[in-house]
Amino acid sequence: MKITIKPTDKQLGSPFCTHPTVTVEIPQDDLTMEQVIENLIIPALLGMGFQQETIETYFNGDCANG
Repeated sequence: MKITIKPTDKQLGSPFCTHPTVTVEIPQDDLTMEQVIENLIIPALLGMGFQQETIETYFNGDCANG
């Protein structure tokens, strides 16, 4: 399974584009929603620059142990 988050086309190449393209890939495809959040979404958010504490607050600390 693979997730890629990238800036919109109008942001790419702009000196004001602050978010990188982030790709997270794991060797499994058969995942539960909790596994998707833990193994794909949270690492992608960290890669975009969000702080661990912010992610834990948003997800109520339930599965944000990235």
